[in-house]
Amino acid sequence: MSMMSMKTSLWTLLLFLMDFVCRGNAGECPKPVLVGDVVFSDSAILKNNFPDESDIILECAKGHEVENGSNTITCANGVWSKQELTCKKKDCGHPNPSPNMKYNIRDGTLFGARITPVCDRGYYLQGSSSRQCLVNGWTGRSMCLAVSCGNVPQVPHSVMVSNVTQNLKFKEVIEYRCEDNYTLVGNGSVVCQEDRTYSSLPQCKGECPKPVLEGNVVLSDSAILKNNFPDESDVMLECAKGYEVENGSNTITCANGVWSKQELTCKMVTCGKVPAVPHSVIVSHLTKELLEFEDVIEYLCEDNYTLVGNGSVVCQENRTYSSLPQCKEREGSERVVSPFLVTCGKVPEVPHSVIVSHLTKELLEFEDVIEYLCEDTYTLVGNGSVVCQENGTYSSLPQCKEREGSERVLSPFLKTLTVFAPLLLLIVIFIAIYTCVKSYQKRKGSYDTGEQMRTKEALMQENRYSTSSTNLRAHNRTAPIR
Repeated sequence: MSMMSMKTSLWTLLLFLMDFVCRGNAGECPKPVLVGDVVFSDSAILKNNFPDESDIILECAKGHEVENGSNTITCANGVWSKQELTCKKKDCGHPNPSPNMKYNIRDGTLFGARITPVCDRGYYLQGSSSRQCLVNGWTGRSMCLAVSCGNVPQVPHSVMVSNVTQNLKFKEVIEYRCEDNYTLVGNGSVVCQEDRTYSSLPQCKGECPKPVLEGNVVLSDSAILKNNFPDESDVMLECAKGYEVENGSNTITCANGVWSKQELTCKMVTCGKVPAVPHSVIVSHLTKELLEFEDVIEYLCEDNYTLVGNGSVVCQENRTYSSLPQCKEREGSERVVSPFLVTCGKVPEVPHSVIVSHLTKELLEFEDVIEYLCEDTYTLVGNGSVVCQENGTYSSLPQCKEREGSERVLSPFLKTLTVFAPLLLLIVIFIAIYTCVKSYQKRKGSYDTGEQMRTKEALMQENRYSTSSTNLRAHNRTAPIR
């Protein structure tokens, strides 16, 4: 075979192979691009080549179902036919009803949505607290069980009057009653609550008998009306009439049927020193220095004096004496001077006041009078005349109260000076300036040269000499010849 014929054969073979390859690729489609929730079927997803006139089966994505259209597309001349299949999310629907439960559905019931089970009051959830819609329907299981509060609680010294089981359910009630000599404290009806606990339990507390008190101590008005004294209750005590607290607490407490120790002690009220009534004599036999509650002083008046008021003076529970009587001189009788003259002590001071009466005594006597006047800018409130009384005390003192809006009084000179001080200062400054100017004008030339100064001094000396000569001649002419 010649070289030329071999080349021709090789070219023919090459052209045949190229024609075969070109014919094999003609009309093949690329991998299809799908729209929506549509995916390849298991058989199609493994293919790499999609020859002309080949079909592919489509299906809906997980959690979706066919809504409309054919589930195949076909390759024709390198182009896929139009996708007709459309899909929609699967709807799990409303979950099956469960007793005493409802669902909180916020996101609907389609694929992927979640719902929350909620139990009725008095029931608690058992199982899943959230369920989701997936391919096979709702996940999880939930149920609501009735609340139980456990064993019935025991209350010491009580009896249950209601027929109850060992495990009470929501809203069931236990009724308690206390034994004899015990008092119920709190609510005797105990309820099983929705949080699986019982409401507050009552207590049966032992009572105390009516307290027996010692000394001059009695029950207070609030305690004396009580018939029952429960455990841990307090009773207020007080001193009997005519007595006052000496020491100790004024309460006792009931604890386990027994009263705490009484600490309060009381002492008799005293009224102080026996009061003196001018021109009277005390006729009762008093051996005490300080009279006590309900002690009595009997007064009789001296001769020529008449008793006015009740001569029996009593020490009262407020530590004061009852009203004192008076011994008034009978008309027409001579006055008998008592050797014991009543005095009222040191003259009392009233702030911001001046005493205008002339007092020469250090201690004022009965019926002496002090006269008060208030300082400037203060007003007298009350009676300015204070009298030494027969009981050795002064009558009510007045007060000096500052007038509203008033200012402290300055002397007229200080007021004038305060008002005209700026004007006076200006006048002084003007006079000083004027004086300086005048002084400058008079002394002008004091800064002349030394020659000028000597000339002025010579002229002054010459004037003084000529004046002296003239005066001397005039004197000689007028002088007499001896």
